[in-house]
Amino acid sequence: MNKRIKLYILLALFFGPLAVAWIWFFYFEDVRPATVNKGDLVAPVVSLADLKIHERGAVESIAPFEGDWFVVLLAPRECDETCERALYLTRQVWMRLNKDADRVQRILLTGQDTEYPANEHRDLRVFELDRNALARFTDAQRPELAGATRLYLVDPQGNLMMSYPLDFTPEMLNDDLKRLLKYSDAG
Repeated sequence: MNKRIKLYILLALFFGPLAVAWIWFFYFEDVRPATVNKGDLVAPVVSLADLKIHERGAVESIAPFEGDWFVVLLAPRECDETCERALYLTRQVWMRLNKDADRVQRILLTGQDTEYPANEHRDLRVFELDRNALARFTDAQRPELAGATRLYLVDPQGNLMMSYPLDFTPEMLNDDLKRLLKYSDAG
């Protein structure tokens, strides 16, 4: 066997698997492995970093979404049974995070006179939701942005990046948060 054939065989052995993997990944989407996240990715992400809203009892607006991970629930009209269940489950997930709990904040965005179980959720930050804020969480073309019918996850840069239906299980949110906290360098 001459040297040129040996070179072609070596090149095929090296580049062949790379070419097969590239073709497999880009042209056979139906056989790709599923993602491991349990929530629905918001793609492209929605920036909330410049969103200014009032914290309950405060006079001036602040931009609350920076520095930590945030679990956000919307209750623009009322905090009904589904809302209370979601608050309870997010608290359980937050407590299960143990040492990482200080890297995650729970936020409830409410209407001006919305009642919620404040005495049961002392760690919960509550902000008043206006139409501009609600618009960031709503898009008829994107099912992952369905306003008050979803629970949202916001990253430390203030990007709305994942959402869950309100009938989520604690394991769904816990698995995603643990993975995100493990691999993120924020905090």
